[in-house]
Amino acid sequence: MRFFPVVGWAERGGYGAIGHGNSVPRFHVTWGTGPGVVAPFERRVREAVKRGLITFKFRHRVEELIVTNGVVNGVLGEILEPSDVLRGQKSSRIAVGDFAFYAQAVIVTSGGIGANHALVRQNWPTRLGEPPKSMLSGVPAHVDGLMLGISAAAGGI
Repeated sequence: MRFFPVVGWAERGGYGAIGHGNSVPRFHVTWGTGPGVVAPFERRVREAVKRGLITFKFRHRVEELIVTNGVVNGVLGEILEPSDVLRGQKSSRIAVGDFAFYAQAVIVTSGGIGANHALVRQNWPTRLGEPPKSMLSGVPAHVDGLMLGISAAAGGI
């Protein structure tokens, strides 16, 4: 089976990280083909897990980036209680412990803001007028944009 990505031209930008759009192209794949696109990357990551190069920490919620001498070198947060809900369903946000991890490099993969309607409204383009009073989310509840604020608090833009 082949998968053909669809380029979101409105999101493509082309002006680097300082102007309209994204600094890299974004590709949107239609109608449930996302798992097929992710599969080769997932396979490589799972192979790295078997070799001890990567450790998954599911149900860990980062609440702060640790900055030492101007460099992000760790994360602090809470461990969430176990959950067996199905993919895409809302899971418990109850914390059962804390964690701190340190690393030579920290990469933030923050995701979007679609499930956080307050943040969507805050970032609503003025050219579109007032944001709707009622909104629906097409993303899971964890797509809340909280990592964006955490990154900004650590000096990210």
